[in-house]
Formats: sequence, C-alpha cells, structure tokens
Amino acid sequence: MALRGTAGDKDFSFVGRAPSLASDPLVRLPDQRTRPTPASSNGACSRQLTRLTYARNLTWLRLLGTITTMQGMSAQRKQQCLGVGLNSSAPPFRLASLLFLASAIANIAAAQTSTARRTVWDGVYTEAQAARGMMAFGQSCAGCHALAAEGRAPLVGEAFWKSFQQKTVGDLLEFVSKYMPNGNPGTLSAGAYQDIVAVMLKSNAFPAGTTELGPNNTDVQIIPKDGSTQLPADALVRVVGCLARSGSEWVVTNATTPERAERVAPAAGDATRALGTRTMALKFVVTRLDNLAGSRVAVSGLLIGAGGVDGINVTAVNRVTEKCP
Repeated sequence: MALRGTAGDKDFSFVGRAPSLASDPLVRLPDQRTRPTPASSNGACSRQLTRLTYARNLTWLRLLGTITTMQGMSAQRKQQCLGVGLNSSAPPFRLASLLFLASAIANIAAAQTSTARRTVWDGVYTEAQAARGMMAFGQSCAGCHALAAEGRAPLVGEAFWKSFQQKTVGDLLEFVSKYMPNGNPGTLSAGAYQDIVAVMLKSNAFPAGTTELGPNNTDVQIIPKDGSTQLPADALVRVVGCLARSGSEWVVTNATTPERAERVAPAAGDATRALGTRTMALKFVVTRLDNLAGSRVAVSGLLIGAGGVDGINVTAVNRVTEKCP
C-alpha cells in the first residue's frame, strides 16, 4: 500500500501495510458529535493540520503533515494539535509513543532546515552596498573588466559561471581581493572589495537582501537557481578514477564527479575515497600514460561540454595508487 500526502511544499509517502481506520482503536477522525472540542483550541489546531490526499488510511498522513508545522510549539500545544483525531480512550503508552515519534521527526525536520546552506539566491548583499560597489568598480576595475556578458574580460553570464559555479562567495571575494586590481592587487580596503563583489552579484541577477556582504557571511554557495550541481563547459576540474585504454583513447573508469580543481597533485584522501560509476574520455593527452595503465589516478583539466559530457581536456595525470579501484 502506497500513501502520499503534502505538507506545504513538502511531499510525503509511506509504503507498506497501513492499518484500517475501522480496526485501529487508537485513531479516528474528529467527530464533533462524540468528542466535542473547544472552538478556540480546535480551530487553532485545525489551521496547523495540512490538507492531505490519501489512498486508504488518512491517519498516518495527518500525522506526517502535522509534525512539519509543529516546530517551536510547546509540548502541550503539540499534544493538543495531535489530539484532534485521536481517541482519548486509547492506551496511554500507545498515545505517548505516537507523540514521541511525532516530536522526534519534527525535531529532525527543524535541524535539517536550520542547517541548510545559504546560496546566492537568498540575498547576501544590499542595494546600497551594490551602489557603492559600482563606484569602486568604476574607479579600479572598469579599465580591464566589463559588468556585462560581452566586452573586455566580462564578469557576467557564462564567464562568471565558468569561473565560480559551485564555489562560494568567500572564494569569489578571496580571488578579487588577492588578484585585483590588475597590476596593483590587494591595494583596496576590505570594504571596497566587499562592495565590488556585491555589484558583481547584482550584475549576475542575484537578488539583494537586507544584510550587507561582510567577512562573516561569505559561506554562501554560487549555484544556478534550479540547484544544479553540474559544472559548466571549460571549468577547470579534477576527477579520480581508474586509467584504462578504450580503443585508441585513454579513459578514466569509475570516475568521481568532476569537482573544481584546487590542486593538480593528488590530495590526501584520493587513495581511499569512494569512486563513481562514470567513464570519462581523456582528450588531447600529450604525454605517454602506458606506465600508469590500471592505476588509480587523479586527472585535472578543462571540461569538454557541460559536466564533461564529451570528456576532459587534460592538463595533468598523476598516479594515486598502483592498483585500481
């Protein structure tokens, strides 16, 4: 038996044998004729309950829909809300178990919500900061860069995504602070660099927020609005996998998901990290790899096609271990 329901923008499903309403002495739907409830209490709790569709047994779906709305409520209010539709004559220990389960799941949902990582779509700069950034950009950056998708060294659109997708705003700020202005890097104030990054984010259509970008709120992911984790074509990446021949070409089998290349040499965890299931073609290899065949290797290079659909334009291949996987 498969049951499904929705709570706000969340979908729930339950697969298994669902108890019948008629045979379950613990739970029944509210019945004002047999179980009167004060209007104020029942009305408030009813607003907490989520409308759910059901295949056979509404009870468990009512529970799943309700617990997502109970974050921050007192234990008494949780019990009152869950009491709507509960048979007060049920054995106390069964009711306590049900309430414990609901509370535990609600706490887990709250923890997951509170730890969700922020993205550039959450608003990490202010309009006033971006306005200051435009002035600083004009004074120190406009001679070399364009706040557009075209022109000299563009900082918007494809060029921006190629360089910074899947990185953080902190990475962007560090790069700008370390290497810009061209020919005179690191000479602006920390505030000026933060303002310049703000105007870069605005120019790439990321929304403004209510808090200015500062040194303590830069752990923010730069990802597309749809949440895609696929890196764009021409991104400098590294993968780990098994080096093998495929006809006249070299390939990496069991390749890991391409990730931004922070280093060319093998990393400390490359020898033990879990491998993937993908095979990636190695293109434009200019060195002999015969002595590395069958080894676990770390490959760095530029993605050919989004996500590396057509392979990697290789810049380096390093042995991690002699045997693979």
